Amino acid sequence: MKLTAGQIESKVYEILSSSLLKTTIGGKIYKEGTRPLDSKNEDIVISFVSGQDNQIQTGIVIVNAYVPDIDNGANKGVRIKNVGRCEELEEALNTFSESISIYEDFNFKTDKTIQTYKEDNIQQHFINLRLKYKRSTI
Repeated sequence: MKLTAGQIESKVYEILSSSLLKTTIGGKIYKEGTRPLDSKNEDIVISFVSGQDNQIQTGIVIVNAYVPDIDNGANKGVRIKNVGRCEELEEALNTFSESISIYEDFNFKTDKTIQTYKEDNIQQHFINLRLKYKRSTI
């Protein structure tokens, strides 16, 4: 049976919610478009990006882990990347991606190197994990 984008996003949400990542982050896990805009927590957001429907469904799901910037110390009011925490979560996401390579009827692989990006508008950085999935529909 083929799954919809929402069903695939929900499956990744379920996998993350039962993983160690849930207790590693300080915040919550959200589906795309549901994270509060003013969140100051370490949160994870799952987004379905693309998919192909055939006998083998394939596509991409993104997992972004947000880390609030920290005070510079020298310049009050200037916030900078929390390098240590970002590196910890990069490693945690890497471990997570390796632990779910085969999960139920899904095969997952990373699509590119896990990387941290700056999000100026909310004074946070996010760690980006792109997961390719493959699953049989027959």
